[in-house]
Amino acid sequence: MVHVKENSMKKIRNMPFKDKILLLIAIAAGSTLLWLIFVFPFWSVHLSDKKIEAIVQITMLAFLALLVLYIAFFFKFYGKESKVEKAEKYVLSYDTFSQFHDSITEKLHSLCFSRLTTVQSSNGETLELLLKKHEDEYFCVVFLRQTVVQENTVSWAEQEITVALQSFFEKQVLREKISLLLFVCVDRVSPTFYKIVDGGAEQSFKTFRLPVGISFGGKKIYLPQLKGFWGKREYHLLVQNFMELFEWPEVYI
Repeated sequence: MVHVKENSMKKIRNMPFKDKILLLIAIAAGSTLLWLIFVFPFWSVHLSDKKIEAIVQITMLAFLALLVLYIAFFFKFYGKESKVEKAEKYVLSYDTFSQFHDSITEKLHSLCFSRLTTVQSSNGETLELLLKKHEDEYFCVVFLRQTVVQENTVSWAEQEITVALQSFFEKQVLREKISLLLFVCVDRVSPTFYKIVDGGAEQSFKTFRLPVGISFGGKKIYLPQLKGFWGKREYHLLVQNFMELFEWPEVYI
């Protein structure tokens, strides 16, 4: 039973922010209705008919308001998928990953970033994470290196990033505000690569990320557009950080 509860809580923590909003509203609406049906009859024994009628009306209005709110959010999030523009393309001025990595990490070290971890998978993927704290938030830069990005590469990278941050903060549930700039570095593009960069950068409640595609074969940089309405400020801040690191790259035509 303990394992079932832990797995359920883990699923809830890993939900997208919009699903957490819908779940919270649904729980509130359901609790309101259950209270009215099962608890209120026993609690209202000594109340006058007038008070009972007023409480029932108020409770039903609260339930209906929550129901309308749920429907409104549901249609906003899922009723019509907002069209995400394809990634913006810029000219890559580096010929190899080694040149790119050495140049960017030198700039990051000058900005007081420190290396948190470097991990290599059995399939040849390499992931390096650098971290910096600024006031009450953290900024991460991640280098994900693979010849061609596959579907399992993405899940592996997400897991390793989560493990590294959990280890750093010494906690399973991360409540810190974290902005993450992820460089997906490949020699050749693939359907999974395009899915990452053209699918848009969707943000969550306290974790904001910008996956930037780097193709050395095509000499291009792919900058995803913001997906959804949440995290607009943090997204544009990550874009600004990217632009400064690359010294405002030339737009690819």
